[in-house]
Formats: sequence, structure tokens, C-alpha cells
Amino acid sequence: MILWKNDPTYLLNADNLHKSLADIITFGNQIITAKSGETKTIVIAANTKFAINNNGTIKVFDIGSSDVELTESDLDTGVFAVGKDYYVYLCDAGVDLEVYLISLNSTYPAGYDADSSRKIGGFHYGYKRNSITVADVSEAIVPNSVWDLKHRPKCDPEGMVYLGGGVWVDIYLPSVNEAITFNGGNGYPLLTGTAKSIYNATPLTGTEGLSGYNFVELARRSGKRLLSYSDWLMAAHGHPAGDQFAGNTATRGTTGEDADIGSISLANVVDCARKLWQWLDEYTIEQTSTSYAWQTPMAGMNVGQLYLPNATGLRQFHAGGDWGDGASAGSRTVCLNHYPWYVGTPFGSRFACDSL
Repeated sequence: MILWKNDPTYLLNADNLHKSLADIITFGNQIITAKSGETKTIVIAANTKFAINNNGTIKVFDIGSSDVELTESDLDTGVFAVGKDYYVYLCDAGVDLEVYLISLNSTYPAGYDADSSRKIGGFHYGYKRNSITVADVSEAIVPNSVWDLKHRPKCDPEGMVYLGGGVWVDIYLPSVNEAITFNGGNGYPLLTGTAKSIYNATPLTGTEGLSGYNFVELARRSGKRLLSYSDWLMAAHGHPAGDQFAGNTATRGTTGEDADIGSISLANVVDCARKLWQWLDEYTIEQTSTSYAWQTPMAGMNVGQLYLPNATGLRQFHAGGDWGDGASAGSRTVCLNHYPWYVGTPFGSRFACDSL
């Protein structure tokens, strides 16, 4: 319902002044949530107020005293499809009426434009894990992927889920967005390239020439960061071990290809185990000597030297296990035997971002 607009009929008196200043007013930390027990319903919290500027006419709409529920029938067109990101819009329907719509379009929904609509949130439609039973996975609005104007990551929220503690993480292993180029050969510093978290894409690995250092650079270029081991443990919790589900065991395959048969965690993060080794943002020393010296393992890259006990003494954590690791791969699997400039075919990563 209309609460206020910049119109002579809405005087700026004491009663209306606070209404005119509203952009987003809500009494909770999250405006939009997935409805518990439902797979295709989201809820906009009661008493939330949104402002919209439609060609210079500013209006403030109030959800009212009851929650507003949106389902697949509120899509502007089509039906929900696995692996897609959807957006929630407040639309000015004219005559001081508002409509709430869901759309696959990231700019505005069908029937409206950038002036007559405002994006207020979104979600990912994919797979969610219901229990630790391996095959107990269902197609749904991913509950912890739901974001809004107050509850979201600092980066673009598409293809991400909220872990808690202010940490968002990519649902899928990163795949190419902007083309990747190096300042030299494989493993050299990146010149260009960004990544995205999308379903049914080829995940980036050393096949594209990327080292652990390069994934740090790629994450930064994509507005994100690598996960710590603690982040990764939270993301991977409840993911079956590598010998507990079938599917691809021959190549890196595509992102999410085995999610429907079990390759997903309780945090609804896909391909945590037996897909790719995932470089993390933690390092350790291989202490083979008490004598340190300047080492030059990346000669010719113009990146400096490392003061280490041996030429490969700096090790970068990598987690999860690759497609050939079987029972060794799992939700706590970690390996410390590779250095961050290593370029390996079964080595990828996963990105995270902090809350806004």
C-alpha cells in the first residue's frame, strides 16, 4: 500500500516527514527469506517499507502488517529452472498501487522498466541438501542464497550462499567470466580475467595455467577472496565423501553435474569433494632445514624471492580432493604438499566474500 509520495496531497507535516525519508525500513536483519518447508516460495517481511523513484515521483510503499509471499506464479514469465539466479522487484503499478514480481531479468521485469521498478533482492534456484542421507537432495529455491538490500555480500550476490558469521561463499567452483591472460606463461601474474559462480560450466584449473597465486589474483579481480580452511569446513560440512556418490570420476567435468545425486553440502555448496583440489587462503612451511636462504622458484616472473629453508618450502593449503581420490576425498580433506606457484590440472579453487 502507498505510504507517502512527493505530491501536494501528502503534506510534509510531522506525521508525514518520517515517511518521506524512508528508503528501506525494516525491523529485522533480513527482508526476504525462503519460506520454511516450501521449495518455491519466498517471504517479504511484514512492515517493511520501500521507496521507489519513478521518473521523479518518489513513492514509499508499505508491505503492511502481514508478510507477502511470492511463488513461481509471480514470475514475470516462464518457470523456475535449475542453476538460474532470479531477482525480486517492487514495481509501481500506477494509481498508487505496487506489485511484487520475480524475474530472471537482472535489470527489470517484463512489463516495467528501470524507472517503474526497483530490485529489492534475489535468490538462486538449484539444489538443496535436506539431511546427511547422501541422496536426500531436492530441487528448490536455495534457502541461504536468498539476499536483499540489507542482507547480501559486498560483491554481486549471484551464485552465492550465506554461511553465517558474515561470510558468503560461491555455490559453484569458479568458471571463466572475462578471458584470462598472463604476463608471460602459465603461472605468471594475471593481466586480465574474472570468474563467476554458475551451474553447468567448466571449472577453472591449472589446465588454464592457473596456480594457487593466480587464484588469489583472480578472486581479487572478481571482487572476492579465497576461503580459509575454517570457511571451507563450514561450506563443506555434510558433503558426502568421495566414495559415497556416483557420477563423474574421470575428469573435472562441469560444475554441479552431480549435485542432484549427492555432491552438495548441508550449506548447499556444490562439489566440495572429489571434484577438484581447492586452493585455500592459508599457508605453511615445509621445515626441512634450520638454515634459511633466499630462494628463486619463480625466476623470470619479476615477483621477487622467498626466504625459505628450501626452494619449495612454502606450502599452500588445498582441500576437498579431486575426481580420482575416492574415499580420500571429503568434507575435511586437506593436503599441504604443493607450493602456491604450482600449476596442476586437478587444482581449482572456490571464492568467498564478506557481508555488506
